[in-house]
Amino acid sequence: MDVIFINGMPGTGKTTMAEILVALSPIVRGGQEFNFEHMSIGNTLRAMAIGREILEDEKELSRSIQPYADLIMEAKPIPHSLVFDIVSYRLITQPRDRSLIIDGFPRFIEQIAGLEKIIQNAGITNVVQFVMQADNDVVKDRIISRGTRPGEKHINENFLDFRLSEYQINVSPALNKLAELDMVITHRIDASSTKEESLKQILTSL
Repeated sequence: MDVIFINGMPGTGKTTMAEILVALSPIVRGGQEFNFEHMSIGNTLRAMAIGREILEDEKELSRSIQPYADLIMEAKPIPHSLVFDIVSYRLITQPRDRSLIIDGFPRFIEQIAGLEKIIQNAGITNVVQFVMQADNDVVKDRIISRGTRPGEKHINENFLDFRLSEYQINVSPALNKLAELDMVITHRIDASSTKEESLKQILTSL
């Protein structure tokens, strides 16, 4: 099984790229066939926070999210262990014949602790990280243009500044830490142009 982490700044098309890769599956690169499934951490948390998603056989984990619903909708931190448990559950239960794309994880260095062991125990053979990058002005315009997501708070300048600051302070160091793991191959993607150009870079790197 292969796992791809699509990470990077908000508004750089992480979820969009993941959804396109799933739609294009199966994808053959270098003699290898990729049949992708997708897990968006942000979408999963928001869905669980408003009661729209219950993880199969993990109702207790789903209920544990509820006290943090407001924080999730404001894109603020929740306990690292909860997010790690959700990712671990999906990695362990993922069908061996399907490759998994996870976008929006990790967001904190603390979430990487134990990830290497989980990957090994889940029988994952290849781990790739794509880091989507663009200028602040570009991502601000994109986030404003796409509007709010279901249950998300109103988007304003303060919200955008918070998201970008949170990325620099917490997420970027976590992505660098993930890249340091021997089993992880990291590619940095210039996401400042079109989604077609971003996709081209990703497909070339598979």
